[in-house]
Parts: sequence; structure tokens; C-alpha cells
Amino acid sequence: MKLEVYKTEEIGKAVWNKIADSFNQAFEGHDTTGEGLCRTYKANSFGYSYHAYLQDHDKIIAFNTIRPSYYHHKGERLLFGLSGSTFVLKEYRKDIFILADIYDALIEYCKKEGMVAFLGVPNKNSHKYLTSFLSFKDVFSLSYYIMPVKLSNILKTKNFILNLLSIIYSKFAIGINLFLIPLINNKEKNDTYRIDVNDDYLEKRFQVSCYKKIQKDNKKAWYSIVNEDGIRTAYIMDFRQEEKKTFHALLYAVRTIYRSEDIDIIMYVGTMNFKQMLLTKIPPKMDPKRLPFTYCLLDENNDNKYKGMNNSKNWDFGLLNLDVR
Repeated sequence: MKLEVYKTEEIGKAVWNKIADSFNQAFEGHDTTGEGLCRTYKANSFGYSYHAYLQDHDKIIAFNTIRPSYYHHKGERLLFGLSGSTFVLKEYRKDIFILADIYDALIEYCKKEGMVAFLGVPNKNSHKYLTSFLSFKDVFSLSYYIMPVKLSNILKTKNFILNLLSIIYSKFAIGINLFLIPLINNKEKNDTYRIDVNDDYLEKRFQVSCYKKIQKDNKKAWYSIVNEDGIRTAYIMDFRQEEKKTFHALLYAVRTIYRSEDIDIIMYVGTMNFKQMLLTKIPPKMDPKRLPFTYCLLDENNDNKYKGMNNSKNWDFGLLNLDVR
């Protein structure tokens, strides 16, 4: 077996095709291509990601990707990496050290690149492995914020009255918040660990056709319409006003989506670091799927310096950072 670590452009087309074949085998229901994976991993300000893969003869049996991004925190600019696309083929999973070897190789490589930490939102099985066997710390779970537009469709009850009531409620919620805009326009906090966002990053991040962009004056937002088991869901990926998340930008996004799309529910997944009364936060026990946010410092000597990363209130993280729907 051979373990390799490369940047995206350093991997040839033939190897990308092998990675895609194994990716589709590991994640049933996916039908991606090597070209598609390569394009996805280049969609950031760096134009590349870091990849580690383990090859057994002519087959890729394990793989992981780290997508680099700069983050800001109290005037400091830090290089973090988002861990994702992790897999070990089923027939090799008895060897519990394979994934550890993958991460060790990436840590060694990315540390030399100046990276401070890996971030991730692992699935149930990976989460247990990362927090128990590796050095990842569990900080919080991403929250779900919703506006039900057609409640009967969401509950699948075929009840006209429920739909009528939820439509009236959503119109009222948008209307009353429009009235409140002159009085309040809360903004995100500046002291959180938040991704370095600029126009170049956003255009590259949302260049795939499934994302829609809306913009008016200094407000802009991106969203995606997804059929979730028969429920037409509008996921708000990001919203901004003069490069910051604001209540005004959120209201603009919700109102525009509501008026222009035939949907059952509007949803935002992630942290909401300002007060708002437009979207309703779902109680954790009712979350459709738990999305645990974790991190791992590449240099253990930095534990004390970055101890604030253990506090959920110090983070701004959502679907903009990593689309984990």
C-alpha cells in the first residue's frame, strides 16, 4: 500500500478517476466524476485543496481532503483547513489505523504550509472515531433556523388549513420584520472565528450551478433549492450587507426567496451571531440530522493560545464554510 499527499492540481486525471470510482463506491447514491471532484476542490480562494489517499495496487482504498481558508479572529488572520470527503472502503475498515495514517500525513504536510487547525462536521461514525481515536474536539452542533411556508407539505398530512395558516404566518413574519427594519439592523460580531470573505472567494465558492445568487444595492445572498424527500427546501447558504451578515440582509434573502420560489420551507443551517425574530430556531432534539462541529489543532503546543476555540459563542460557521446538508 502507498500513502500519498498532494495538492489538487498535482493529481493526474487518471488518479482522479480512480478516486471518483472509490468515492461513488463508498458513498452510495453518488455518481460523481474525477473532473467534478477536481473542480469542487478548486472552488476556493487558493484554487486548490490538500488530498491524502491510500492506494492498494491499482485501487484507491482511502481518501481525505482538506480545503484551506483564511479565518479572522480579533485581528489575527489564521489558516484553517476544512476536512471532508473522508472514506475508507468497506472491505478495508477493519484496519482502524488507516484513517489515522491519512490524518497524520495531512497534519504533517499542512503544518508545513502554515495551517493552524483542521475543522470538520463529521457524520456519526466518523465523529466517534475523530473525537475518541484522534485529537478532534467536539465544540457544538450546527443549529437549524426555519420558516415553514407550507406546513402541511412539510408534515405530509395534506391538510389545506395547515398550509393556509403557515402561509399567513410567514407573510406576517416577513411583514412585521420589514416594519422593524428602521428600528433594528443587528450585525454579526467581529470577535468570532469567521472565514475571510471577499467577492473572489464567494464567486468561487458558489460557482456551481445549483447555487442561486440574489443582490440588491449592498445586500446579497446565495441559496439552493433542494427536494428533501418530497419537501421543497430553500437553503440559505449565505447573506451579507457590505461584507457582514446582518438582519437586513437575512430579511432581504428570506423575502426574495419567498416571493420568487415555489417552496415548502426556508432554512438556514449554522450559527446566528446576532438577534433576529424572522427564522425560528429548531430545538436540538428535533434537528433533522445532528451536525457536530469539531476541530483539531495541528500543533498541540497551541492549546492554550487558542483555547477560545472550545467556546461555541466564538464561532461563525455554516453552510458557507462547508455544505454538509
